[in-house]
Amino acid sequence: MNLFNSAQYSILELFIRSKGTNRGTLTISDNTGFSETVQAGSEFRFVRLFLFKHQEYAVQCSHVEISLAYLCGSDRILDEGVCFLELGETLQQFSGSGLASVYDRPFREQYHFAPFKNWMNDPNGLCWYEGRYHLFYQANPLAQHWGNMYWGHAASRDLVHWVHLPIVLFPQKALRDESSLVGGAFSGSAVPLADKTFFFLTRHQGPPEGGAETQEWQVRVESRDMIHFSEEQTVIREKPEGVGCDFRDPKVFRKSGKWYLVLGANFCGNAAILLYSSKDLLHWTYENPLVVEPDPRVNMVECPDCFELNGKTVALAALMGLQDHGGRRQMTKYYIGDVHNNHLEAESTGWFDFGGNCYAVQTFEHEGKRIAAGWICDAYEEHVEVPNGANGSLTIPRVLRIEDSILKMEPVPEIYTLIRNTLYSGNSDQISLRKIEGNSYFARIHLAKDSDFKILLGKDGNKKIYLECRDGVTRIRTFGVKSEGVDFRSEEKPVRYMEIFVDRRTVEVFLNHGASVGTKIFYNNSILGIFDAKFKESHAVSNAEVFTMQSIW
Repeated sequence: MNLFNSAQYSILELFIRSKGTNRGTLTISDNTGFSETVQAGSEFRFVRLFLFKHQEYAVQCSHVEISLAYLCGSDRILDEGVCFLELGETLQQFSGSGLASVYDRPFREQYHFAPFKNWMNDPNGLCWYEGRYHLFYQANPLAQHWGNMYWGHAASRDLVHWVHLPIVLFPQKALRDESSLVGGAFSGSAVPLADKTFFFLTRHQGPPEGGAETQEWQVRVESRDMIHFSEEQTVIREKPEGVGCDFRDPKVFRKSGKWYLVLGANFCGNAAILLYSSKDLLHWTYENPLVVEPDPRVNMVECPDCFELNGKTVALAALMGLQDHGGRRQMTKYYIGDVHNNHLEAESTGWFDFGGNCYAVQTFEHEGKRIAAGWICDAYEEHVEVPNGANGSLTIPRVLRIEDSILKMEPVPEIYTLIRNTLYSGNSDQISLRKIEGNSYFARIHLAKDSDFKILLGKDGNKKIYLECRDGVTRIRTFGVKSEGVDFRSEEKPVRYMEIFVDRRTVEVFLNHGASVGTKIFYNNSILGIFDAKFKESHAVSNAEVFTMQSIW
């Protein structure tokens, strides 16, 4: 029997199923005579139990598996977050600074947002509302792989430190009743207003293989406190002529006093971003394709975005099904230009991220800055599953700008507040730092002249990850893992300034103040890091610094 105190919380939410052939039960009781028993079935189901605050409870589990459990229902939930419960031989509670012990594992990032456990993919509903940044995200709280989609939720005051909040959106009932169907609450966006926030998202339902039986439709839901959500309203059901079964991921924005919405689709055989307009955020009129991607290798656009930046219109498209000539998959492309007759005439295009592990990027605007974040995805099936692990995380949020017709980006300045101890400062052409405690560090390097280089950023037996420049071409290279041989190359040259963020399983590289950015995952069984740099040309380094980074948990 496990004991816990509900403290400031009034609700216990959990996902439970029977373990083995026996029918499982969970019983919760207190010393006043209250007792409630939950019957578990063969599939996970969501359970919500109402508690008294500051009350001692006993939990008895019999033949059950609990994938996720947490306490919520606090008056200060947006500041304090939920309290996670791990129900094993002994009950453990994790909240606030106590989360550090959960995240302090070799495969868990220390300063990138990641879920407490299990699966995360696309960021959704990024916004600023009533003094906080809000991140919603595609989640599967049942396992470390994709499944029927929920919306997870976290909030932050600074885009760096996050508190975990209750799940807000769930798969539709038909998916719980019919195991042959998949789908749920797919990706979408937020429109924060003065007293409430509207959310737009796709509902997906169909067979796992997709096809004509798949249904996708767009809904709207609202919230005044970012915790409780209204009933959904369907706002777009019918597809335009020429659009296949893929029709999803609404992103809403305002321009010239009118509301617009973009959707990802395949239009007449080409991946496309579709444009809709509205006067009231409820009734939507289809205009035409805003962008049609000419590459025939792309199946469809996912997670589209559109915004104004530095006097130009920018569209983003996650290109589903693409594998480029270098072997990279799941890339996000940007298009910069002007809109004429509701069509974006692109003057320049490029990759949002050259590293192959950044997908489904979403942006929002706050205080005049256009801020973006993407899903650090396992495009090459390199995830290492461990008990209570997590699969998926969020890139460092980036501030976007356009220079020389290139979409450039740099980390939000708040990330640098995590810099702690100096590991190296100097201008040597060879820097060797081994056994870096915590394997969580930041390096910045200024080059005085062009030079090839090779920087070892991770090593685990015969597995390695490098940032290197050979014959003037800078790329991320991996060895001994499934992505070995993929050409993660940057088009930026020459490189004279680098910022490198290593955060256990994640590497993010910013070249020439964000003219080119690359994200790559690399699983390392040790929490001892390595930074081993060699520059071909003598006196190439004018200044180099390497620092440890503080955990956000």
